[in-house]
Amino acid sequence: MIRASKSFGKTTSIDTLQKKLLRGDTFADVDHIGSDGLQELYNHLRSGYGFAEYTPKPVAASESIAAIDEKNVLLAEKGSWSVP
Repeated sequence: MIRASKSFGKTTSIDTLQKKLLRGDTFADVDHIGSDGLQELYNHLRSGYGFAEYTPKPVAASESIAAIDEKNVLLAEKGSWSVP
C-alpha cells in the first residue's frame, strides 16, 4: 500500500490502483479487491491524506525495561520447564 500511495497521482484510476496493490507473487491468486474497500482507499488517497510520512512513536524507557523484564521472565520459565 505504501508503494501504491507513493505512486498515486491525480490521473490514477481505481483500476490502476488495484493493479498496483495486487502486484507480486503474494497476490498472484487474488482476483480482485472488494469494491467498498478499494473505493474507500482510492477516495482517501485522492483527498491527499495518503501522503503523510510515517513517523514511529518513540518508546519510553519504562516500556523498554518492562519488555526486557517480561522477556527475562519468559526465558526463565522456559528453562524451568523440561520435557522428559
